[in-house]
Amino acid sequence: MAQTQANGYSAVAGDEAAGLGDLPVLLGALAIATMGSQIRFPALGGRVSPADMALAVALVAVLWDLFRRRTSLRYPLLLGVALGLYVLSGLVARAGRAGALESVQRFEQLFCAFLVFLVFFHRRRRWFVPLFSALLALNVLVAALQVLRHGYGSVLPPADVAALPWGFGGAYSGLFRSRVALGLFLGSGLVLVQPSWLAWAERSRVRLVLVVVGTGLVLSMIAYGPLLVLAGVVLLTAGLFAGRRAAAANAVALFVAVLFLAVWGPSTLSQSLSLFRPGEGEVKTCYADTVAAMRMAARRPWTGVGAGTYQMYIGRCYGELPNPNYNDIETDTQSGVGILFGTVGYPAGLAMLVAILACAVGAFRRYCRVPAGDPLHLGAGSALAVYLPAMLVTDPFVRGPAWCLTMALALAFDGDEQSPSPALKLDLRRVVGAGVIYAAAAGLLFVLPTKDALAHVPGAVSRPRPERKLAAVTAPDTGAESGSAAAVNGVPAGNGAMDFFRVIDAGDAVEVAAPMEKGTDSQAARGVILRIPDKKGVPPEGEEPDMKYGGAAFDVEVAAPLTCKIWLRVWWEGSCGNTVALRVGQEEKAVTVGNDGTYDVWHWMESPKTYPFAPGTHRVYVLNREDGIRVDQILITNDMEYYPQGIEEE
Repeated sequence: MAQTQANGYSAVAGDEAAGLGDLPVLLGALAIATMGSQIRFPALGGRVSPADMALAVALVAVLWDLFRRRTSLRYPLLLGVALGLYVLSGLVARAGRAGALESVQRFEQLFCAFLVFLVFFHRRRRWFVPLFSALLALNVLVAALQVLRHGYGSVLPPADVAALPWGFGGAYSGLFRSRVALGLFLGSGLVLVQPSWLAWAERSRVRLVLVVVGTGLVLSMIAYGPLLVLAGVVLLTAGLFAGRRAAAANAVALFVAVLFLAVWGPSTLSQSLSLFRPGEGEVKTCYADTVAAMRMAARRPWTGVGAGTYQMYIGRCYGELPNPNYNDIETDTQSGVGILFGTVGYPAGLAMLVAILACAVGAFRRYCRVPAGDPLHLGAGSALAVYLPAMLVTDPFVRGPAWCLTMALALAFDGDEQSPSPALKLDLRRVVGAGVIYAAAAGLLFVLPTKDALAHVPGAVSRPRPERKLAAVTAPDTGAESGSAAAVNGVPAGNGAMDFFRVIDAGDAVEVAAPMEKGTDSQAARGVILRIPDKKGVPPEGEEPDMKYGGAAFDVEVAAPLTCKIWLRVWWEGSCGNTVALRVGQEEKAVTVGNDGTYDVWHWMESPKTYPFAPGTHRVYVLNREDGIRVDQILITNDMEYYPQGIEEE
């Protein structure tokens, strides 16, 4: 039989009439129908979603189809190179289990889903626009109901979002976990199908009115200012490509969106567009996070810190920036470019961006190549034009928006045999081989021992410490002169001729007693903290804090007589959990550190007294006084004028 080739897929003529190719198409349609959301199953830690399961079944059908037809698919060479560099960077950085899982997820999104979409678009391209339009309409409907219940643009703290059993709800987010993810899906999805809407309405004024109103409504539901502006600009530009009538229709649609927004709440958008926190002069934490991410990338430019480990290391790169607070960063507002470069390095990150850009340029060329271009080519190029700059303010590779990105890539890719676009020709054997190789690399990532990616990088904590003065020499106190420094337990209360600066991390504790326990925190110096969870208990009333009631002990070595300050880097959960007790050696009474009103953020607190140290080893105790507290670092220094900020290192 004769073979035909279109959009990267070779088919045997006659099979369609016999109905033998329907299964991959139907299962591909089912997969697409599940991809307009971030719904997940509560089981298995929320790692599996309906979209994952539907895609797996559709992929099996595509593989069977390749076997039965003895045919092949064409895949973008640049995207294949980007995926290879992605997993390779994780292997070099020793990203461990987190890197393995994220690498597999990226392969699922940009390889497996790409092949499923490629077959679907070749066989039943005309199904896509009504199917995807229904997903947009469903999210708009759900978001409208959330406006009535929770308010337009309402958000949840990330900690609450992570606890949602099905992955969405409790705020304005449609079927997604955040208003930002919803906005990216609506913005990119709208520009993907809207040129096809305009082509459908070309000869009917009634249809054109419906398209204009519908476009305006979808735009107005994007409650995150940067994404709304981006979608609007791309929509107007796409209208210019399509002709004067389309450009005029899109301009009117933007005006309709403004009218809707006047009802929904313009203040929400203005606040999200601002670089500063509402009512404060401080830059939003998400933008400080972007600076920290680029610092991370600069320290590991070739491989990054490893895919999937962003949260583990980002807190160590803030330096002099305001102390990061996880719950102060709106969900999905961390920079996708920063995450990409910081975790997989510049080579893999740039390869990914170049692959997306190449597909976008190819789509626009294909649209302009013929007088009446395919509106889906214009839509695909426009959607990719949204995704690339959107990576400055959000991560497009999370489930939901990532599926839409892959759909745009598959529609934009020119896979014809005569096409100049560099491509890999994949038959069943090569598809399976690519999967086996990638799975083996991910498995190696999983079993290789992990390492601290920033452990030996100079300046891993970016804050430059001010030059400290050399401590003054104080002669041992004999008590002979009334003006001499007083001695405590026979130890001179002065400083020796040395600059003493000792940083102790929570993980260095030589003893930990319940209810104090070790935990993990991405914003901690080494990812490990000490904590007493809320409602875990405090010492009995009237009892002095002691290790038997919970605490941690640390050893510090001193070479000469010193008098030092002690600082603690702490996190308080509230006014009933904002103190710890501190004791050095065999002191009779511990002192209280804290009692401030700075909650839900890492900050430094100073002990209210100074401590004389004789040469030798001393034990420092951080003891339970209130629950709901966390401790990261201890700083002991004889520089009485030094005030720590951010994460400290010696």
